[in-house]
Amino acid sequence: MTSKEKYNKIYRFTRLRGRTPSYDEVCQIFDYKSKSSAHYLIKKLIREGYLKKSDNGSIQLLEWSDISIPFLGMMHAGKTVGFPSPSEEETAEVMTLSELLMVDLHSAKLFKVQGDSMIEAGIFENDILLVESTDKWSVGDIVIAEIDGEETLKYIFKDKDGRPYLKPANCDMKIMKPEEYLKVKAVVKNVIKSYGR
Repeated sequence: MTSKEKYNKIYRFTRLRGRTPSYDEVCQIFDYKSKSSAHYLIKKLIREGYLKKSDNGSIQLLEWSDISIPFLGMMHAGKTVGFPSPSEEETAEVMTLSELLMVDLHSAKLFKVQGDSMIEAGIFENDILLVESTDKWSVGDIVIAEIDGEETLKYIFKDKDGRPYLKPANCDMKIMKPEEYLKVKAVVKNVIKSYGR
């Protein structure tokens, strides 16, 4: 059984029970006869980046934001380039997803896009938005806002009198000015596209 398969068993236990297993339970999961085998496995999974230990020594799953991913530099879209060798990958700079995405994970939410009002900004139907729940925004941000009772995804700007309005990224659609109110609920931080599914 590979390390990933062993991690998956611990992950399933954690999701079913709502907590990570104790070392005794690790023995039960893998039919180990001694706790030293469980300790060896957990150390191995920590060393390989599957798990971590809490301050009190208990087993913890890595959060997605804790995982370090090699950052291998530029990839030219129009040229033939060589993929880095394994030795180059080992010495590559790493960053976690939370560093890359630059979002407050405590106020982060995901939404799936419907409609085509932001296609000229490269946001298409079924893309996933990673947003930060906040009413603080800057002119030119892409926001999820409620305008006169309707929630929508648009750019936000101010008119010459300083009043906010929403602008689509689709030349076939008109800007939206509030008749009663406009309230920003979230600011878009990243657009996630999935390929190969």
